[in-house]
Amino acid sequence: MAGAWRKVRGLSREQTGLTLDARDAREGALLLALTALTLIALVALAAALTGSPLARSANPLSLGALALALLSFVGSSAIQQLTTQSLVVTVSPAEGVSRVGIAVGVGLFTLAHVQVSAAPLYLANVALFGLVSTLFFVARPRPSYAAPVGFHAAWNWAQVAVLGAPTPGESHNPLAVFRWPAGPSWLFGGANGLDEGALFTAALVPFFGFALWWRAHHRFSRVSSRAHGEQARPA
Repeated sequence: MAGAWRKVRGLSREQTGLTLDARDAREGALLLALTALTLIALVALAAALTGSPLARSANPLSLGALALALLSFVGSSAIQQLTTQSLVVTVSPAEGVSRVGIAVGVGLFTLAHVQVSAAPLYLANVALFGLVSTLFFVARPRPSYAAPVGFHAAWNWAQVAVLGAPTPGESHNPLAVFRWPAGPSWLFGGANGLDEGALFTAALVPFFGFALWWRAHHRFSRVSSRAHGEQARPA
């Protein structure tokens, strides 16, 4: 889809985020690891504080199966992010991503999940997740899919493959390392997993702050580089 938008709008591959360099890959991998570890730690802490600590499931531990599951989540997350962020770029002016573009992209991402649940907290969580993903997409001077895909894939993988969160239409998870905490549903969510719980919102807050900081950091670095270049330029 991003390629089609690029042809329609006449944008370059850099403007649409369809380039991947070593720095993109490193940042995507770093965010993937950070997201998975943070979410697992937060759920484990909340479970312990509510008297329902994480416990091993009856499933045999298979590192190979977990790795394959991660690859699967990377693929599905890439499709969703490509669809959403392509629209963000297309709606925005050629000079760069706009707030209107971000709003449209987040709206599309949220609308695509209405079929799962129309509960207000669920939709609010999905919208916040979409916003954080888009902030990671536009954090660099040029858009990059590596960070939002890593964030999205790790979030789903940690919930489903590691923590055993409930998923719509599935009564048994043969892969999960742990059993999902039997804590209060307002905190841990209901049949649709953590997405319907307040813990989802709380877990997203630090990533929202990190995404804002990351974007500001890249902007400051770009401005500093420009200023240094101008000072070094001979009169």
